[in-house]
Amino acid sequence: MSVLARTFSLLALSLALAGCLHESRTVNAGILSVHQPVVTDTTMTFALGGGSADADRAEAWFEGIGLGAADTVAVEGTADRLRIGEIAAARGARVIAGTARGPARIVVIRATANVPGCPDWRRGSYPELSGSTTSNFGCAVNANFAAMVADPNDLVIGRTAEPGTNSEDIQKAVRFHRETKVTGEKGLKQEASGGSQ
Repeated sequence: MSVLARTFSLLALSLALAGCLHESRTVNAGILSVHQPVVTDTTMTFALGGGSADADRAEAWFEGIGLGAADTVAVEGTADRLRIGEIAAARGARVIAGTARGPARIVVIRATANVPGCPDWRRGSYPELSGSTTSNFGCAVNANFAAMVADPNDLVIGRTAEPGTNSEDIQKAVRFHRETKVTGEKGLKQEASGGSQ
């Protein structure tokens, strides 16, 4: 083998080893995915005239942007603030107090959740000794979770249970399970088995 061929062989081998070493730096030996949902806020503003037609215009705009549970609404500078707030709340949006002064407008902050970098197939699913998950581990579950959550803000802060919500029913079920005595704690009733001879 010539010196040139030997040099190229050593160079190819060193590049292959460097690739392996580089890949070993991306080890994720834990049980949590490195791909987690990220919540992003987008702000939309709608100018109002400050008159009696503001509520109708606001309702048409809410319809147009598909206002829903992922949105936070503030109404400012119009006499119809309460009515517009009620329209927004009826669509499931979170309404916060807006100022009565300043320009007549509606400010909507929309939260969206997604999982950046997914799918991620940079690390294969072949056997290796580092005990790492694949690079795509968690992408499907977390991307589906981000797509299904009604209000992405709940991924950031969460919220307390309100009276009459499902969480109270769940707590009742858990409490009933914990406090109810086990039916077999007194032992099994002895029954004589008998029959005709």
